[in-house]
Amino acid sequence: MSILVGKQSLSTSAVDSHDGSSVPASFEELLRIHPAQLQNVDIARMNLLCAEGLPGVVPFDIDSYLRQLDQWALRIRELTEYNIHRFHDDSARFENSEPIWRLMCIASILKNEFRIHYREELKFAMSDSRDSSNLLLHGLLGPMRHGTCSSLPVLMVAIGRRLGYPMFLCHAPGHVFCRWEGLNSPNTAWRERHNIDYNGDDLNVHDDEYYRNWPFEWSQAVYEMERRRGQHHLYLRSLTPAEELASFLDQRANCLEDHAATDVNLLNETWALYAKAVGLSKCNWVYRSFAMTVHRKKLALALLRWRWSPEQLLQAIQGRFNGLPNLYPWEFDIGRPSASSIFPTSELSKPPPGFSWHETIAVLDPIAAVEQVFANRLGISRIAPSRFPPGTFGTQAFRYPECPIPLDPVHELCVFTGEPSPNPGRFVGSRGRSNTASKGEPPSPQRAT
Repeated sequence: MSILVGKQSLSTSAVDSHDGSSVPASFEELLRIHPAQLQNVDIARMNLLCAEGLPGVVPFDIDSYLRQLDQWALRIRELTEYNIHRFHDDSARFENSEPIWRLMCIASILKNEFRIHYREELKFAMSDSRDSSNLLLHGLLGPMRHGTCSSLPVLMVAIGRRLGYPMFLCHAPGHVFCRWEGLNSPNTAWRERHNIDYNGDDLNVHDDEYYRNWPFEWSQAVYEMERRRGQHHLYLRSLTPAEELASFLDQRANCLEDHAATDVNLLNETWALYAKAVGLSKCNWVYRSFAMTVHRKKLALALLRWRWSPEQLLQAIQGRFNGLPNLYPWEFDIGRPSASSIFPTSELSKPPPGFSWHETIAVLDPIAAVEQVFANRLGISRIAPSRFPPGTFGTQAFRYPECPIPLDPVHELCVFTGEPSPNPGRFVGSRGRSNTASKGEPPSPQRAT
């Protein structure tokens, strides 16, 4: 399909084209699409749907925003082709690169005609994840027209794809940027590869080495981890459509997590989103580490409501495994909240399809994961499921059963309690740890700013 503009046309081949399947109209419909079919869904639609129902989001018409994007792309196409002589008259000014010229046209018109800009108060601060307009496209397409490095590259890619440009998203530690990946383009003038940093004001072109030193310098451990991954490295690689959606789910989860506080339902939803992101981007250890952070919050919340300290729980577990008749807090009947009042009761007491028994214990119940620590240390291969409060994570935990998150429960417990890890060679990141690598550890995952 194409929309004519004089003798030019706006390509929509990558914009909501599909093989007989319906275009997702809601967030739930988006999640039901098979990962292989996500290549047929407009990246802007995926991103906007991930804002649906988030705290503080005023309901908006997604189709209206997408039509607005189409009109912006038409205008950019018109002005780019009208001024193409400027490139041919002085190509050295643009590094003799037609792709760079075209990308500079997008950036200039978005800024000067459509008032797109980086959110001023966040230029030198961490992004406020509670406000999803900093993270997703509705902040740029709405009346404020502002965003951050989480959303501005998505806008650039969405416009570029509407113009038929070979554009993709890429990740660096703590940063998102876009890439012109045209080495296989049928247009010989487009057979180039450029990393593009677009901040709403300027457009900069960098090589891969730049992102190994900015915004965070890579430690030797990160280099080694990337080398071991081979073609499936985490950073500086053009994302697949499934990985693009995983990135947007991570932003949605980040917003919900920062709103959750002691809201069990929001924490459940946050975990489910991270689990889905892991399933879509199986090589991404960052999403796994964020999911583990949610587990620590669940455990801390349970202990708070039971009025137990981590040390008391550890003593009870250790005594239980040594044969003492220690009781867990949910086994007391002295007016404390019951397990079912803290963790929603579920009829799903058996592991869902696709989970091994051990993965189910580690994923669904952080307290069960704590017990597994001592089971591992004592060489116990299996803990009776009857020892755990039923339905600890409720039905939300089974929402995406195809995406289990393998945990390291020993390290999980040690991070929570501050005990030295018996397995220091295996890094499991958590938000809030220092970004400085020590003893060969890679830096903690950082949010895009």
